[in-house]
Amino acid sequence: MKKIVFITLAILLAAVLAACGLLPDVTGGDNDPPLTRKDGTDVTVSVNGGKSLNMPDPSGLDFDAIFGGYAGIGTVWGEQSEEIKQQLIEAARENGFDVTFDENGCAILTAADGTQMKQNESGAWLPVSGTGDIPHFGGDWPDNEFTRKVPNPGFSILVANAEDDEFTAVFNNVTAAQIRAYVEKVKAAGFTVDAELEDQVVMDMEIYSYTASDRDGWTVSVSFASGNGSLSISKPYE
Repeated sequence: MKKIVFITLAILLAAVLAACGLLPDVTGGDNDPPLTRKDGTDVTVSVNGGKSLNMPDPSGLDFDAIFGGYAGIGTVWGEQSEEIKQQLIEAARENGFDVTFDENGCAILTAADGTQMKQNESGAWLPVSGTGDIPHFGGDWPDNEFTRKVPNPGFSILVANAEDDEFTAVFNNVTAAQIRAYVEKVKAAGFTVDAELEDQVVMDMEIYSYTASDRDGWTVSVSFASGNGSLSISKPYE
């Protein structure tokens, strides 16, 4: 199963659990003791007789997760001290990666095959253009052989990815009405062959999906659930 599918399923699963009140309360209370974490972002330490500070800890950073699109928002390494930056460089080297910092201080992570991820000022890791087949987070509607088959939806892109035979995008901050309207544009573009429609409400959550092919065998699937939409375009079977 492709990486982008895992991302889509995680978003939709989180939406279902939140809607059903099944997500645990992890906020804690004012009297909760500080938690010690070592997950590649922060670790709580005790200084000055018990005062807690969050210190970046590069040793636990999952570099593979960054390239897999699962890292999310984390510590902005470019804003850390030279000592912490050096620790990040050494931790990356121990895991088979290289870390450098550009002229703006942004961290760039390079894998053995030359693919690169660059961290922005918000702490998100984004692929460096032209360095490999990895998910793209945010940005504008891409121009490729897949996206030229359908109208530009104009939605906010959460993550998108193009592989050899399929393109997938996940949208956020969209409504069911917007997805339905976009499906009509997809139909007008010729995707009406062997059409399948799902339209139902599950536990007060609206679920909608439309899948169809065009005469050349390209297939498009558009779906919506709890404020998140997705689109996939796949090539004909050879």
